[in-house]
Amino acid sequence: MVDDQFGWLVIEQLQTALKERADIRTICCDHSGVDWIHQYQAVDHLIFVDAVKSDAEPGTLHQLTIKPTELNTLPTTHSSHGIGLRKGIALAAAVVELPAE
Repeated sequence: MVDDQFGWLVIEQLQTALKERADIRTICCDHSGVDWIHQYQAVDHLIFVDAVKSDAEPGTLHQLTIKPTELNTLPTTHSSHGIGLRKGIALAAAVVELPAE
């Protein structure tokens, strides 16, 4: 069981905690896996927060650090967002310059 609202709730908490940080931007994207592509420009890091289905205990935090050159190391899985993270990042790389991480 996954909770698609998880990412939004985390972003809401981050927006409150980081409201004084002009150098950090948070965005919530709807259900499309590619809404974020044109939401950022000239960023050093891009962080995705989302719920995932795994064999781990509920509440387990999974952290992946992926450089654009390591895109093929991401698993290819089905997504409730219409397009998975791996395909979304590959599409973004064809359209815009990706951050280093």
